[in-house]
Amino acid sequence: MGALSHLRIVEIGSSAATSYCARLFADFGATVQKIEPPQGDPLRRTAPLTPGGHSAWFAFLNFNKSSVALDPKDPNATFRLAELIGACDILIDGRDVDAADCPAFDLKAIKQRNPGLLYVEASWFGGEGPYANFAATDSTIRALTGLIKLVGPAEGPPMHAPDFQTGILAGLWGFIAAASSVVGRMQDGRDRSSRLSIFESSIAVTEYIMFESFSRGDIMRRIGVNRFWPTFPVGIYETKQGWLGVTTVTPAQWRAFCEMLGLNALRDDPTLFMGTDRLQRMDDIERQFIPKLKQRTAQEWFAEGLRRKIPIVPVPGIGDLIADEEKKARGAIVPIMIGDETGFTAGSMQRLTGTPPRRGGAVPDIGEQMLGSAHAVEIGARVPMPKPNRQSQLPLEGIRVVDFSMGWAGPICTRTLADLGADVIKIEATQYPDWWRGVDRRPTYVLEQMYEKAVRYCIMNRNKRGITLDLTRPQGLNLAQRLAADADLVVDNYSVEVLPKLGLGYNILSKLNPKLVMMSMSAFGAGSVSRDCRAYGSTLEQGSGLPSVVGDTNGPPS
Repeated sequence: MGALSHLRIVEIGSSAATSYCARLFADFGATVQKIEPPQGDPLRRTAPLTPGGHSAWFAFLNFNKSSVALDPKDPNATFRLAELIGACDILIDGRDVDAADCPAFDLKAIKQRNPGLLYVEASWFGGEGPYANFAATDSTIRALTGLIKLVGPAEGPPMHAPDFQTGILAGLWGFIAAASSVVGRMQDGRDRSSRLSIFESSIAVTEYIMFESFSRGDIMRRIGVNRFWPTFPVGIYETKQGWLGVTTVTPAQWRAFCEMLGLNALRDDPTLFMGTDRLQRMDDIERQFIPKLKQRTAQEWFAEGLRRKIPIVPVPGIGDLIADEEKKARGAIVPIMIGDETGFTAGSMQRLTGTPPRRGGAVPDIGEQMLGSAHAVEIGARVPMPKPNRQSQLPLEGIRVVDFSMGWAGPICTRTLADLGADVIKIEATQYPDWWRGVDRRPTYVLEQMYEKAVRYCIMNRNKRGITLDLTRPQGLNLAQRLAADADLVVDNYSVEVLPKLGLGYNILSKLNPKLVMMSMSAFGAGSVSRDCRAYGSTLEQGSGLPSVVGDTNGPPS
């Protein structure tokens, strides 16, 4: 049984965002009924196509669902749709993107009969504002959010990545909204509605650009392929065999990178101490290290980087990912069936260990009910809910989170939980605070408490409480364990060995608190062969396969 196998979802309309949102529920066992017209969801005809003519994009969005074909001209279609929605837990609505001939129905009347119904309504720009009724595409959304303008050569047009990314981002935010509403309904029995803007879902990715503009003015410009302000090198370079993603942020990483390549003059140059300094001499620096990188293979440099704790990673092609046995074993790449064809696609990123997601599945034909979905209309099987509480509250009120995270990925995870009402307690150490507070230690910085005013830190950590503990001392460790013993969730994005070495690993905390959920966000995963690789977001993007399909045909992955 999956973690969400008690839930029933109805998906209407045609939208990549709502299809991906519903698929994430299906990954964990929820019964998903996808409503389609007799000719099928328009996305079934979207390229890229398999050799058999099936849409690979549709397959990625819809495996492990069932299909219900309803013809709006059929007089029974409205009744049948109302019956399905009346028996479900969550209605995911993409009609504002494409109605896909969905039969009309009276949502208000259905809510009266199903008072606990959770509703997610997606649109390109939301229901309000000057763009409310505009149509869009994945490409126009990413252009409007700034995700295209800063990538590519300094002159000429920017580089444009393949489509579909905004549907995945928006689907993920829709899943967060719906899943948190499920938790809220367990507490108060109330229905909830969420309006999902595909445009605003993509803004999260450009948040960094926005607060740099707020702090420094509009200074970010394209400065060349695989070159990105405010540090250097953060790019992809050719080796003797394969491409290598390189990120050097800290002075220690820069020194280690230079030592690895035998470039001691660059290592010892005091004018190259900071990344912003190196940006001023990009061409000169690359002339010195690019020939060195071509002396060994990407895999050899990766092994050397692991030893020296440098964030470098081989850059795979899509074929490399599909052939990677470790990624298949971990469930990052999963098998799916489309008609009589088989293929591989990306699995679920939420890898619960006790109730793991399904490892692949089958894509339904039009009108096909998939195995295991027979309870979709069994109203008597529904999980009982508490009597509705009239008091309005955020869905995660009453949930306590202990936050051992810093930088970006961990803090935006816990910030989202805080925004949804959870009580988030962020734990830091004086000797190793969140690095987005800044690394300046001069008297003015300390006396004026600039570490509390750093814009990056404040944006990522709103709505949280904070405490400073020395986890290397018994008293600090004891206090952290006491907090975890009373929490619902612990989140960390440290390197895999940090919390276990301190006595705060899941094996210990789960004994103190058997109900605890622990989210560990190391770069490549605790069981991966790359588990010890140091990484930033750039490192993970370089290793994701996406750069291999971005950029000029004759140029590097970008």
